[in-house]
Amino acid sequence: MILGQVCSGKTSEMSLKKSGLLVCKFADGEDFNLTWPGGQTKQNLVKYMENSIRKRGSFSLDELLEIEVSYLEEDGHVSWKATTLEELAEDCRINIVRVVKQGDPRKTMITESASKIKGLNESKRSSINQAIYMESMRSQENSNSKQYKSVTREELKIHNKQEDCWISYRGKVYDITKYLQFHPGGRFPQF
Repeated sequence: MILGQVCSGKTSEMSLKKSGLLVCKFADGEDFNLTWPGGQTKQNLVKYMENSIRKRGSFSLDELLEIEVSYLEEDGHVSWKATTLEELAEDCRINIVRVVKQGDPRKTMITESASKIKGLNESKRSSINQAIYMESMRSQENSNSKQYKSVTREELKIHNKQEDCWISYRGKVYDITKYLQFHPGGRFPQF
């Protein structure tokens, strides 16, 4: 798996190609979905992640944080492993993390039942949406309809609704209607 490319001949300026999602769980407050686009340097991404987590979790700059990522044991039990923002930035997957001030006894109260889904990649990290998305992608890959048709720009413009959404990417047209519900940003309210 290629995680990035070297820019300007400096390994410290490596550009991470992939986007990512963290579902951050705090002792106080609601979950926070933190997303980022690919193409950022690791240093800038880590800074963005830390600032966002501190702001949303109401942590001051001088507070030390404990960050743990959820994973599944062989028996299906959800466990947490200490990690760093640098590791999460390189991982570029959907990860569920819990974030608390160092030494906060409420840490064990933060649980994640949604990560109890087995069979997602070798890392065993998951979320309900990721599991459904991966299954949908597998079923689509197994279909034998590999026949492509030409689509004009005018036809593509017609398919721009929530219940019928097509996109063009690198010369190919994709019907992403059934995947819209998995977008990490959620849906915008209708006005």
